[in-house]
Amino acid sequence: MYFLPRNTFCSFLNLFISSFIISECFTIIIFFFSLRYGFKHIPKSDKYFLAAALLGIIPWVLTNDPSLSVIIVVIIDLVAFIPTLKKAWYFPQSETPILYTSNVLRHSFALVAISSYNISTVLHSIAMIVVNTIMSVFILIRKQNTEQTVRNNS
Repeated sequence: MYFLPRNTFCSFLNLFISSFIISECFTIIIFFFSLRYGFKHIPKSDKYFLAAALLGIIPWVLTNDPSLSVIIVVIIDLVAFIPTLKKAWYFPQSETPILYTSNVLRHSFALVAISSYNISTVLHSIAMIVVNTIMSVFILIRKQNTEQTVRNNS
């Protein structure tokens, strides 16, 4: 069912909004599953990265500059991503590249949809495209190496 007039742009917009909502719902579902079935022993380094990310929120809240806020949020996201990279290195089977690839597509579509390009509108999407691409490739390579090691040892 379309709430906007039927044309190509509105169809694309409905698809984009629907995929965003679905993506966020999956994020919430994954969060709840991770509480139940996730790793129980969280390394100290992960706790330090969490603390660093949380401390980064303070200057973001205190500043009124949108560009500085975006830079701080991107730094927080990148710091918070480090434990995920570490976990994927040691347990590549615990991650799926589909999630990260869909985030690359989502942020790519967001960049195309922007009408005014400046640091506050593009930095976060560019950073997420780079990090999620690295993560997707990283998972695929680690899974392939792990499978080859298992085959060679048997």
